[in-house]
Amino acid sequence: MSDYKFSKELTYLVAATYGPDSMALLDMLDKKGIKPICLFVMYHNATNLDEAVSGMKEYCKQKDLVLEILDTASLPQPDENTPFYRWARLARYSFFSEMYKKYNADGLCLAHCQDDVLAVYLAQQNGQKDHEHFGANVINEYKGMIVIRPLVNYTYEDILEYDRINNVPYSTNMAKYEDMFTRNKVRSEVVDRLNEAERDQIIQQIRDKNVEQDDFFANVGAKADFGDELNIREIFALSKDEFAETMVKFVNTKGVHLKSSDLEAIRNMCLDGKPTSSLHLAKHVYLIKTWDTLSLGTNPEALPYTYVLEKPGKLDTDVFSLDFSKGAEDRNIKESDYPLTIRTALPEDVTDIGGYLTRIKEVYIEEEMPLRLRAIWPVFLNKKGKIIYVPRYKRGFVEYHRLSKLTIKVKDEEK
Repeated sequence: MSDYKFSKELTYLVAATYGPDSMALLDMLDKKGIKPICLFVMYHNATNLDEAVSGMKEYCKQKDLVLEILDTASLPQPDENTPFYRWARLARYSFFSEMYKKYNADGLCLAHCQDDVLAVYLAQQNGQKDHEHFGANVINEYKGMIVIRPLVNYTYEDILEYDRINNVPYSTNMAKYEDMFTRNKVRSEVVDRLNEAERDQIIQQIRDKNVEQDDFFANVGAKADFGDELNIREIFALSKDEFAETMVKFVNTKGVHLKSSDLEAIRNMCLDGKPTSSLHLAKHVYLIKTWDTLSLGTNPEALPYTYVLEKPGKLDTDVFSLDFSKGAEDRNIKESDYPLTIRTALPEDVTDIGGYLTRIKEVYIEEEMPLRLRAIWPVFLNKKGKIIYVPRYKRGFVEYHRLSKLTIKVKDEEK
């Protein structure tokens, strides 16, 4: 399957048809110890529908899975001008959305495979915007649901082979029915007729078009509290689906699973106009915005901050306190520098050391500052946004300035 990290503590829905692809997906999840809720849609023009329904019920009984069934006979039927596959799509996604809310689900799993990805790509190339699948991403957001497609790297033939090797039950008739009535015409009329060389050529076209995004995903993830970062401008240049997939994969590196409401909260945080802010995601994991970047942190004491001191005076925060009421010329801070901005350092910040511009974070390393202090150590900027003062670190941080006072409140015992 894809590298999406499933959790036994979360609730997943699986669109199950008792066809070979959805049954393969259920078997793979079962091997991971995941017990999803199965969603089955009864289309009454399907051949041997009773066989599929009874097979699905028997499988769920054996695996102790909840099964929800939608009988489309209870719905208004499509008119002669509406293609059946389009009507079927609307019916099932309305059902999925209803079940997602009912179970307060964390993700909807679809068994779309590589053949479906090819169909979406070819439909998009032909300008068909109303195609069967609303995206070829592994993860996307749709009508308030996090949609996961774990099988997009499998061909349909791979899935059939998997079922054979693992003795996975499925209905051959349901497979034929899906090909004829519920799949995109591009899938049934074009993709299924491609030879291996043609298929490989199209896959390479998709990879070439997505190479920048793929490289981006490959570099996403947090190796430490303030390790890898996402550029807010870059992620907002992505499509809605790409944004969702990027954020879900990013926080997934910390074992966090986003809901659709979390994605909306992330968007709002990115656009709120504040230079620094944070969003509590789960347990001790925070998504941290520092100007134009997003990072992941696990230490609530090490969240970024920004304060403004309008004129010489006092300021008391959770991290530091200062008294510049008598002036701060002893720190090379003049009255003309106000209002001062006091914030945490950014990766690109530099300071003048002996006439040379040096990255502030390199200075922290040279001073052997503990890692957790590097995340919250204050830097001072004048009204033009220029860094004019960075407190020098030494163990215990006892200072001897004549006019001004500055106290860092976080202990530094840990290296």
